[in-house]
Amino acid sequence: MRTAILSFLLAILMVEIATSQQFQRTLDPGRISPGLDIDHRDNGDLGILSFVSGPNLFTGGYLNLTTLNVPNGIIGSYDLRLTGIAAADGKAVWWPSQKAWLVGMSALDPSQNKALFCIDEDLNLQWVKRFGESGDIQEENARRVAVAVSADDKAVLAGAAGNFALNDGRNDLFVAKINPDGSSVWEKQYRFSLDNSADAALGGLLALPDGSLLVSGTVNKSFSDNDNLFLLKTDASGNLLWAKEYGTPGNVLGAKEKGLDLCVLPNGHIVINGWVDEDLAFNQDGLLLETDENGNPLRSLSVDIQNGDFNLQINRVIALDNNQVVFSAGAWENTIPTDALELNMMASLSLDGTINWQHNYFDEILVGFGTPGDALLARAASGGYFMLANDALNFEYLRPVFIGTDDLGQSGCEKPVSLQIKTDRLFSAKNLNPVVVNVTTNQAAAASITVFTGYNFFLPQLELGPDTTFCAPAQIVLDATTPGADTYAWNTGAISPQLTVNTTGLYAVTVSAGAECFKLEDSVYVTVSNSLALNIIADTSGFCGTGLITLNAQSDPGTDLLWYNGLTTPTITVSDAGLYTISGQSSCGTATDTLELSLPECPGDCLFFVPNAFTPNDDGVNDRFGPFGGDCSNLRAFHFRLYNRWGALVFESREPTNRWNGEINNRPAASDVYVWQLEYRTERLGVVRKSGDVTLLR
Repeated sequence: MRTAILSFLLAILMVEIATSQQFQRTLDPGRISPGLDIDHRDNGDLGILSFVSGPNLFTGGYLNLTTLNVPNGIIGSYDLRLTGIAAADGKAVWWPSQKAWLVGMSALDPSQNKALFCIDEDLNLQWVKRFGESGDIQEENARRVAVAVSADDKAVLAGAAGNFALNDGRNDLFVAKINPDGSSVWEKQYRFSLDNSADAALGGLLALPDGSLLVSGTVNKSFSDNDNLFLLKTDASGNLLWAKEYGTPGNVLGAKEKGLDLCVLPNGHIVINGWVDEDLAFNQDGLLLETDENGNPLRSLSVDIQNGDFNLQINRVIALDNNQVVFSAGAWENTIPTDALELNMMASLSLDGTINWQHNYFDEILVGFGTPGDALLARAASGGYFMLANDALNFEYLRPVFIGTDDLGQSGCEKPVSLQIKTDRLFSAKNLNPVVVNVTTNQAAAASITVFTGYNFFLPQLELGPDTTFCAPAQIVLDATTPGADTYAWNTGAISPQLTVNTTGLYAVTVSAGAECFKLEDSVYVTVSNSLALNIIADTSGFCGTGLITLNAQSDPGTDLLWYNGLTTPTITVSDAGLYTISGQSSCGTATDTLELSLPECPGDCLFFVPNAFTPNDDGVNDRFGPFGGDCSNLRAFHFRLYNRWGALVFESREPTNRWNGEINNRPAASDVYVWQLEYRTERLGVVRKSGDVTLLR
């Protein structure tokens, strides 16, 4: 069962998402195209990377990147090819600062066997680079790549063998950090082959917030038949900080532990996931190994199916905020016949072995091969998960099944599964000493990107509408009718698609479909009012650009409106400060609202404030009188004049910062009321004239 093709054929890919939509949908491209990876953009859109087979699954092919939105469907789909070179594996990650997808490709080439594509958000190819040297990964070992975005916002590409069909001490690890323009910051080989003739197979790659990198995988030393886990940490420049090998004491010949990926918990501990088989009976258990931040092993969990003879591997794990994990896994019956059962599952647990929830999503029947391997998982914003699991019936039928769940893993048609957790397997660590060598292999590559139209994705949508208010004794009907649904469950206990509402409250509905396999949820808050609510809300956001302000009347639906100027629309546009009034009438009664509108200050407008009193007594407070302005960067002219009660000019200024000190002809002016006039001009407002009076107090 454990062959190179097995670890390639399955992809169970999960992304944590913020959604309450639960579903299961087959993504049928009409060709052999197993899913390889899934990641999400900051706006929630997804990127799904798939392998597209050549004439058969064993001859290589090319990659496809498809972007989609749940629930709206496919955004774009493109096939990615290296000119003249077939692909064997791929990974994808979103690069937020560059608004681009990074796609790593393992290429079937004897020398430059790793490639990196940079594709912008519109799926335009920006650049493609190839990496590698002759002989650094043997042809017999299924190749694997991983990609990440580093803390200093560079692309990181890792490449190595995917597993071992040939152990000859010639399979090393390659890691490169790449600039946004595609040039290399550094490239390094970690030559396990110079450490007791070891072979390395790549598991996962993580870029940490402090700039360091973690790489997990599998190591085989001295041409033995024993495979152990490894974990390697570098600094931001790729310098080796430490590397460790993990095995269980007393390993027998042929015992194997396989590292497929890893995650870091909030407490800094590292979790490596994969599988373990140490009894030579082909009884493969899923494996989670927890280490501290320095790679020292703390505890491990072995995972199997209760009351059955199954092989199981944990394909991808993500860390939760409470230091628990969620993982995806594949399991298949340990039988020789071609009708062995295979499960595609997901579970959440604490690392003490306590299971929070566990689900199987669909069954497969093995026909010569299965799809339990190479599962991939990515963390998103919050709540819920996406899972992409490949469904295989034969060598001509292999396609992804796309699953959306809530934060308890419920898809709407999940099936029960019972996992058995064992905590008695002990791991010890040994230091590894791969020789780190700087290399320069980055070269531009010829590649093409072409549109593919074979994917379709449709998901019914449930929308009860926004929260609403209406007047008694009226009532409204909430309509949750959804094509394909067979059950409706309202929080009121009603089970029909429509619900008549005449009281205030929160109304929630769950819509499910067994055959169609979806579960949708929505809610709306309804307010039933006995009096008419009416308010004017001013929107001044566009005033500085247009000089206009929008007044919005907020009221209950069905209200007849009447503005001060006779208009009956919900919104009007004004340009001046002042009082604005609206009246309304509905079955709830009548109401009136008045808004006193002031014009907002715009950059450079210099909206002056002039006090109505001042005390020129040299105490440092309010000793001078004149206009005070804010941002006067666009002021073009200024003239301020002050008169006594008989009309005589007592002060004049053409500079905003030159203000009256309360003296006339160098002698203190009498306490009295004085009249002022201000005239100024700005680029936006033109000429502005203001006047008023001020009281001088002594």
